[in-house]
Amino acid sequence: MKSKIYDIIFIFIVSLFIGIGRSLVLQDVDLIKVPAELTEEAPDRFTEPIFISVDLAKTLFDENALFIDARDPEMYLEGHIENSINIPWENTDNDKIDKKFSNINYDKDIVIYCSGGDCTLSIDLGEYIFNELSFERVFIFEGGYPAWIDNNFPISKGENF
Repeated sequence: MKSKIYDIIFIFIVSLFIGIGRSLVLQDVDLIKVPAELTEEAPDRFTEPIFISVDLAKTLFDENALFIDARDPEMYLEGHIENSINIPWENTDNDKIDKKFSNINYDKDIVIYCSGGDCTLSIDLGEYIFNELSFERVFIFEGGYPAWIDNNFPISKGENF
């Protein structure tokens, strides 16, 4: 019995050192979540999806940008940004996403949102659209649907597109 406890402690300590060593060498682990830096105006050139504020999201909305709701269909039906389309990141395979973008111009402004806060669906979908589908003007609306509602901007309920 004593031998098993020592084995468990040994495995735990070795695993801990391997994990710490890996994170120090690769520097890929964020121990503290840092809020994204929000952009107040659209840049001329994109190197990655851009995180935007509610004010820039509204400006892009007024300029007829394509808004994409990355939340699940049930949440979308309960309420979404007016004229947005629903592409639930967790429930949609890549072929369906590719098909939805087949008729969209590559220079179209695309704003992706979800539930804000700790929700990362919009980030994951935005990175896919930017990196895999090669759309360049991809914005991540950090505040998401809650920030949109807080500002009394136009919403719809039920199905839209």
